Amino acid sequence: MFPGRVPDTAARELKNKQIKSWVGSETDRASSEYRPPKNIKFPLGVSLIAACYTKDQEEFKRLLDLGVDINTRNPGGLTCVHLCCINGDYEFLEFLIKEGADVNIQDNDGWTPLHAASSFGSEELVRLLLEHGADVSIFSCETELPVDLSQNNSVTKLLTEAMQLKRVDPDQVRQTEAQLLLRDAKHWLEIGRCE
Repeated sequence: MFPGRVPDTAARELKNKQIKSWVGSETDRASSEYRPPKNIKFPLGVSLIAACYTKDQEEFKRLLDLGVDINTRNPGGLTCVHLCCINGDYEFLEFLIKEGADVNIQDNDGWTPLHAASSFGSEELVRLLLEHGADVSIFSCETELPVDLSQNNSVTKLLTEAMQLKRVDPDQVRQTEAQLLLRDAKHWLEIGRCE
């Protein structure tokens, strides 16, 4: 006999004990007849985001035809445009833009797709977004511009040139943002609530 091996009689006794405890249990009482699995239905917005993940343009268009908003958000506020920028999916991003997706939409952290593309260092995606109206002056909730998140020199250069072309001064934009926050805070204090 091998070390650690249970003798055959002991194994049979153990198995018999297991069978006796199973008889009459919930599992034993459950029907053994085949039951087809229940169909699970997800909200159409979830299906839209799934179609983006799987790069299924046909399913995506079908869902749009059903009236699903192309700018549907996941719980973190990410849209399909954000997801394409995070995943480096140029082809699907181009498709989304042609279908009318918002290239300046912000997620729950205030990031636009341009913030995401910049953060992931994708010059190709940054260029595509800029060609389709991405705003280089939008701040995140942490007061970051897309250029602040750039992970490589070519993206930084591209965003800096776009800012110069549009006459965007990062310091002026930051100052304006701070002034707006201060104005809103004063207003909320005056009326006694946040709107």
